Amino acid sequence: MSKKSKVHQQRKQSTHQLNEAGKDFVSGVGDSVRRSFEEVGQQAEKLGNSLRGKGADAIEAVKARLKSDPWYAIVGTALVAIAVGYVFGRRKSSVSALAA
Repeated sequence: MSKKSKVHQQRKQSTHQLNEAGKDFVSGVGDSVRRSFEEVGQQAEKLGNSLRGKGADAIEAVKARLKSDPWYAIVGTALVAIAVGYVFGRRKSSVSALAA
């Protein structure tokens, strides 16, 4: 076997080894990412279940409060409506003033 042929063979073998090492690395990274996504999904599901339970409790508390004293809701709704009307009324008047 000639010297050129040996060098070519060594390069070919080195390239093959490097290619295999790259495949192993990418495969390992893919597995790690997949496991991470599974863990995040499980944690998100636990959080969602916890929030649903707390949300249901909060809704029940609000319902009980509204049944016992509905005036807080009526006054609160009126104040929010006044504030929204004020904001949109000022915005409309300032836009029309700029157009003039």
